[in-house]
Amino acid sequence: MSSLPLLALLCLFTPGSSFWKFYIVDKDGNPGANPGLLIADNGRVRGTVCAVSDDDFAIGKGSGITMCREAGYNYVWQWSRAGNNTWPIQHTFPFALSHMDCGRGGQSSFQSCEYYQPLPGDCTHADDILLSCEVGPRCPADHFYNNQLDACGACPPGASSGGNYSVACECQAMHYWNSHLHTCMACPGNSTSQPGATACVCPQGLYWELDSGMCLKWSFTLVDRYGNPGMRSGLLVADNGRA
Repeated sequence: MSSLPLLALLCLFTPGSSFWKFYIVDKDGNPGANPGLLIADNGRVRGTVCAVSDDDFAIGKGSGITMCREAGYNYVWQWSRAGNNTWPIQHTFPFALSHMDCGRGGQSSFQSCEYYQPLPGDCTHADDILLSCEVGPRCPADHFYNNQLDACGACPPGASSGGNYSVACECQAMHYWNSHLHTCMACPGNSTSQPGATACVCPQGLYWELDSGMCLKWSFTLVDRYGNPGMRSGLLVADNGRA
């Protein structure tokens, strides 16, 4: 995420920080379309989802899988930018979300994803996400749908699932489902989780980083044009020890 505007780091939302609903609309704004325009709605903001950078688009399939699941499907067939073929209806919506990161393998719920609420000028409607979904194979109990292999996989020992269209297994408490490795992982350090979690809850002041499976902390400082810290005004620099 180091390529994002520094000030945009202040607008990062970590897993579980807000409740969003997702649906797909046609060129006239009617919901229930497939394929169509991805819309996010949290009761206060209702708008489009944009993929601003090539990095966003590279991880888009995992986010697309998650969005399809939220919209009532379990597999993404196509995830693309609107580009120059924008619909007039797009321009009636504000930008709701950007820089969505649900991991390359997707998540069982958007509550486990990271995202931004765009700052003015971050997005154009050419960056809006168009999504086409389909229903993947039904899996037996204690199995999950592995979208990377397009096949059902068995849950690891101690984990379970109801089968059908599950894309994750339910792990025991103090563990989380790692969608990259398709297995249960122990929560690190002093973090905790409930049974069936897809992310761990970090101690106060730390946030859960999806890709690394770690609890991290952002620190902020002001630097001058030469990178010297301790300024009262200057460039705002964020550091989490990794980015």
